Amino acid sequence: MSRDEVRWNAILYGGDYNPDQWDEATWAEDLRLLRNAGINAVTVGVFSWARLQPEPDRFDFEWLDRVLARVHEAGLKVVLATPTASPPVWLAQAYDDVLPVGEDGVRFGYGSRRHYCPNSPNYRRHAREIARALAERYGRHPALILWHVDNEYGVHLDRCYCDRCRNGFRQWLATRYGTIDHLNASWTTSFWGQRYNAWSEVDVPRRTPTYKNPAQVLDYRRFMTESFLQCYREQEEVLREQTPDVPVTTNLTLAHGLDFHTWAPHLDVIAWDSYPGPGADPAEVAARHDLMRGLKGGRQPFVLMEQTPSQVNWMPHNPPLRPGELRLLSLQAVAHGADAVCYFQMRQSRGGAEKFHGAVISHEGSERPRVYREVAALGTELQRLAPWVGSEYRAQTAVLFSWPIWWAVQQEPRISADVDYVRECMRYHNALWKHRAEVDIVSPEADLSRYRLVVAPLLRHVDDSLRDRLETYVDAGGTLVLTFQGGLCDPQERVHLGGYPGPLRHLAGVWVEEWDILPAGRTNRVRVNEPRGSFAGSYAAELWCDVVHLEGARPLATFETDYYAGMPAVTEHEVGRGRVVYVGTALEPRGVAALMGWLAADRGLALPIQVPPGVEIARRWRPAGGTERSPSETEYILFVLNHNVHPVSIELPRAFIDVLEGKPIAGRSTLSARGVWALVPSAEAARRP
Repeated sequence: MSRDEVRWNAILYGGDYNPDQWDEATWAEDLRLLRNAGINAVTVGVFSWARLQPEPDRFDFEWLDRVLARVHEAGLKVVLATPTASPPVWLAQAYDDVLPVGEDGVRFGYGSRRHYCPNSPNYRRHAREIARALAERYGRHPALILWHVDNEYGVHLDRCYCDRCRNGFRQWLATRYGTIDHLNASWTTSFWGQRYNAWSEVDVPRRTPTYKNPAQVLDYRRFMTESFLQCYREQEEVLREQTPDVPVTTNLTLAHGLDFHTWAPHLDVIAWDSYPGPGADPAEVAARHDLMRGLKGGRQPFVLMEQTPSQVNWMPHNPPLRPGELRLLSLQAVAHGADAVCYFQMRQSRGGAEKFHGAVISHEGSERPRVYREVAALGTELQRLAPWVGSEYRAQTAVLFSWPIWWAVQQEPRISADVDYVRECMRYHNALWKHRAEVDIVSPEADLSRYRLVVAPLLRHVDDSLRDRLETYVDAGGTLVLTFQGGLCDPQERVHLGGYPGPLRHLAGVWVEEWDILPAGRTNRVRVNEPRGSFAGSYAAELWCDVVHLEGARPLATFETDYYAGMPAVTEHEVGRGRVVYVGTALEPRGVAALMGWLAADRGLALPIQVPPGVEIARRWRPAGGTERSPSETEYILFVLNHNVHPVSIELPRAFIDVLEGKPIAGRSTLSARGVWALVPSAEAARRP
């Protein structure tokens, strides 16, 4: 199997299975219930290190031999985990470098999970050894289809401040900068007299009396990203050596602390854990799928490695998913590119920290509970989608997202405590979602040439390379949306001199003289002077107002009040065959929706079906064989998802077959509350008048 094309013959349906928590008599009942629910794969061994290696010099694989034999006999596939997210007690007690140290210098204890320093040589050595032992024993097992390394890197603990990390950080900096003078210049250590004379003087960003050096904090996050990635890669290399044909991944989350764009090239398939909670905004759930799929460019399918079938137990309040929500969330993931729908967990634990976390098999233990019946019904439907495994999501809009910018915007001191980077990215993605535009969320370093529209909220870090690529994109006919905070700094958080937005000033055709900050609850108004499609009228301006001077751009909207009344708030600048729209404020959601509505219509981005509010549509296409051709209209499957708690009426533009029901559907049709259609164009079905 190619590392660039991980594909199965059906949608993987399963999740975390922990048979080491139960006696063998329970295993048989587990497998009966799982098979009856349509489960076709289980993830095994995620937290089993202490059971697999009870002592430093002794492995115990006999129980896992029996588990895998039973799973295979039952016809299920195995995603086999390396259990390194939870080091055994003996490892922490044997070596003083294993347990991590907090920012305050206090060493963490064991008795939980993720209790290791990523730069501990003893931890890494033993992690490689357990990975090698698993690969040697099970690498040719007929049930094995995927390696699952560790678990949720960056969750709970994304930094260690021990002496080994300090020494490693110094070496990393020496490689990155070459000389201490280059480091001093990049970190602007002349401010507050922080200049270093030797690498041995540089420390990790521990607790300080007041604000830390922002560039030091950014670099330490980069260093920690690489440290944890190296932990993953060492195990990955062992697994590839033993099992070159078995794909390797790890389950990611939307964690703040690690830059997963740097991880993506080393994962054969993106896998991630989604826990939106009951009643979550479906646009934001979609955005998280679009971000994770975008880690590999946006087209390759991904694995939904974990979700709950009912409820979690670690939020402030933990209600169960309502009837129909599990199906809706699962099929939304498939619509956005998932080729696997998996759960934590298969059987609900009797004890431990997550004993009340939902599971396919509840504490009651039979087929009777509602959740089990919903899981089983979904399993049947997912089988009907097997012909579409490997199909692509083909967005023509991109929203740019950067972990280092996220770190910088949230780093104290902040220009405004109310400006949240993720929320501003969601502000634009959600507006595009409402206008039925299919979106990839990708790195600023991604290839942008295939997108008709690129939106770059708070593009704070810009260097000459990124500026040049954006100029090339716009000159070739692309439409680029920039916002406040764009181009303020270089990637080391040094302000670009010569006026904001720095390297983007010529491209945007504006000079930002200064900005006004609006605390929560206070607003300005923006009036559109040159209407563009749906972008007309007046809108509230929140959080931030740039004081903008025109340098080639034309004003589309101006501020209504304060000392910058009448000055541009939204501008348009034609460059080459494209244009740049600059938004110098946080427009209220209604305003962003109007702006994105105009651009989506202008760029031909909206899918050609009118749907009521709260209804989502998305397509997946059969692979085009690596060519950029125009596929025929019969090569896609169209998902229509009703996130409302009431039925909706939708006029379909042609005849379809609903794959989930196996029935023709055409004309004006009713989609039930929380209902989903998976539609394939049908030349045979009669079109209704």
